[in-house]
Amino acid sequence: VPFYPGGTYDRSIPAPNEYLQHPLGLWPLRYHELIPYLEDVSSASDRVVMEEFGKTYEGRPLFNLFISSPDNIRKLDSLREAVARLANLEISQAELDAYVADLPAVAWLGYSIHGDEISGVDAGIRLVYQLAAGTDEATTKILDNVIVIVVPSENPDGRERYVSMLQTYNSHVPNYNRRAMQHRGVWPWGRGNHYLFDLNRDWILLTQTETIGKVKTIQKWNPQLVVDAHEMGSNATFLFSPPRQPINYNIPDNVLKWYDTFAADQAEAFDRNGWPYYTGEWNDQWYPGYGSAWPTYFGVVGILYEMAGTDGTFVRQ
Repeated sequence: VPFYPGGTYDRSIPAPNEYLQHPLGLWPLRYHELIPYLEDVSSASDRVVMEEFGKTYEGRPLFNLFISSPDNIRKLDSLREAVARLANLEISQAELDAYVADLPAVAWLGYSIHGDEISGVDAGIRLVYQLAAGTDEATTKILDNVIVIVVPSENPDGRERYVSMLQTYNSHVPNYNRRAMQHRGVWPWGRGNHYLFDLNRDWILLTQTETIGKVKTIQKWNPQLVVDAHEMGSNATFLFSPPRQPINYNIPDNVLKWYDTFAADQAEAFDRNGWPYYTGEWNDQWYPGYGSAWPTYFGVVGILYEMAGTDGTFVRQ
C-alpha cells in the first residue's frame, strides 16, 4: 500500500529508502541514521527548518522540524508572534477575524514518547519526507495552510536501548511467538527514558529534560492541533480519539466537538481501505499529564493514535 496513493515527489529531496540501511518499516530506524537523514532533508528543502531544543540525559540532541511552504518558512518568526497574539484572551473580535483569515494553523506532532513503541519514529520520518518532497495538490495545500512541527523521536534514549535488545535477541530464523524475547526484550525494556521514567506521565510534573523542552515549544508556538503517536500490543489493530468517559470536565467543549470531526474523517479513510480500528473504548482523558490530554486544557485538539506493535519482525496472530 503506498504511503500516499498517486503522490508525486521532488527527486532532489532524499527519500528514506534511498538513504537508510534498511527499507523504512522493515527494521526500526536507529538514531545514528535518523539525525543525518533529517539534516540532509532540511539542507535540501526550503520547506524545512531543523531546530535543536535540548538533549537527553545520555547526550542525544532532541529536534523540532518546522515544515511549511517556503513563504511561511521565511516568515516563521513573524508568524509565531502573530499566533501568540491570536492566543491572547484580550484580542478584539476584529483582530481575531483578521488573524483567522490570514494565519496558517499550527500542528505539533510527537512520535514514540515510549521508546519501545518503535513504529512512531519510522512513521514520522515518512511524514517528513511527504511534506518536504511531495508536489501533489493536497500536500502543497497543507503546506500553504499549516505550520507542521514534528518531533520525530521524543525518547531516543529508551528507543535505542530497546532496539539494541531487538537486534541482540533477533535470529536468522524468526520466532513468531509475540512473547519471545526478540519481540519484547528484557527489563528495563525501552518504555522509559534514561532514568526509566514514563515520559507520558510527565506533562504536568515536568521532571524530565525531554518534557521541559517539548512544553516550551508548545507554549511558544500555541498549536491548534497536537498529535501523540503511540503503539500498543501486536494483537491489537488501531485506535484514535475520542476516548470514553470519564472525560475531565475542565476540557473545553470545542475540543469535544473536534474529537468527533476528526474521528469521522479518519474512520472514513480507514473504511475506504478496509483497515480495522476502534475508537471511544478506553479511558485516557481524565489525568491531565498525558501528551494528548495536557494541551486540551487550553483549547488544543489533542489526538491519541495507537497502532498495533511490530517490534521489528512478524508475529503470528
